[in-house]
Amino acid sequence: MPPAFFLSENDHKLVQELLSAYHSGDISFRSPKARRREYDYTSSPDVYIAKPPEGGIPALVSGTPDVAGKAECDIYQINDNDELVQAPSSFSREVYNLSPNIIETDWIIVRRDKYGRWIVANRGDILFGKLDGDLNEGSSAVMSIWDDDPLADTGKNITVHDWFLQSGETLDSGKKVKAELYGGKWYATAGEC
Repeated sequence: MPPAFFLSENDHKLVQELLSAYHSGDISFRSPKARRREYDYTSSPDVYIAKPPEGGIPALVSGTPDVAGKAECDIYQINDNDELVQAPSSFSREVYNLSPNIIETDWIIVRRDKYGRWIVANRGDILFGKLDGDLNEGSSAVMSIWDDDPLADTGKNITVHDWFLQSGETLDSGKKVKAELYGGKWYATAGEC
């Protein structure tokens, strides 16, 4: 019978930590040195979980040019117990909001683009409003955002781009419009006849 080996309490804890690091991808045993992988937040785009601060992330300010809202947000991950915990090395980043709405303090998904900016991922934003000018096929127009119950003009505006008009069609100023955010741009996806 082969000799038995016993681990001390500290050795047992060390083995548990190594296995946990291996399963989370922090280290690889394929490497001859099995060294800890450093997190490189400047490489290709990635997706993260973030928690906005009290007061949320300010809305995009429409203008020429538009100005993105931004706030410092803590970055989180889901651990092996399905708990939201701060990411390794407890870091936070400035996160940009391209939506005309304030993003409250709910959990959000953020993406780091290839230029190193952290941007709130498309949340499937939908807005309702009325056109402040004619929207022609293939063009854009300013839309006043209507919100609350009952719907009322918020005093905020966005630029909407045509998505559904046929050649030669126009939506007149003052018509009701549904706008959806795709790829950082607002598109009119339905309008009042």
